[in-house]
Amino acid sequence: MPVFYTKPVLRDLSQGARIAYVRQFRHMTQEELGEKIEMSPGRRRNRICRYERGTRNPKDDRVEKMAEVLEINEAMIKSYDFKDPMDIVYILLWLEDVSPDYILKSSGAESFVNNTSTCIKKALKEWQSVKNKLKKGEISETEYTEWKLTHIWE
Repeated sequence: MPVFYTKPVLRDLSQGARIAYVRQFRHMTQEELGEKIEMSPGRRRNRICRYERGTRNPKDDRVEKMAEVLEINEAMIKSYDFKDPMDIVYILLWLEDVSPDYILKSSGAESFVNNTSTCIKKALKEWQSVKNKLKKGEISETEYTEWKLTHIWE
């Protein structure tokens, strides 16, 4: 019997939903993730489940370890406080998965980004370039998602 892979569904933009999405994208169970981040046996699945439901928030060192194990940019699963302007870019990356019909054009970035936030403009331009590669068929949907999860902005 052939096995088919379906891309995970992001239910919302919460930290827990993002952790669940990446874990599923990496074909990992809650138990496996808990084991790989060195949680105590018997509590692994329950603790990861609580993170994913949002009833418990992982500490920064645990987020760092999860990002390492999941082989992603830590910023993709951190808790956003928007003190760092790049948090806006990360939320927009995730928004694309929650609402695929939402279209953000980098040319419209000036409407919500002032001149001091050139890092956001640069990030949006780079993101648009990768999206164009996807649209042209130069990269696959999986490669595009991989880029979003692992890319570190300069």
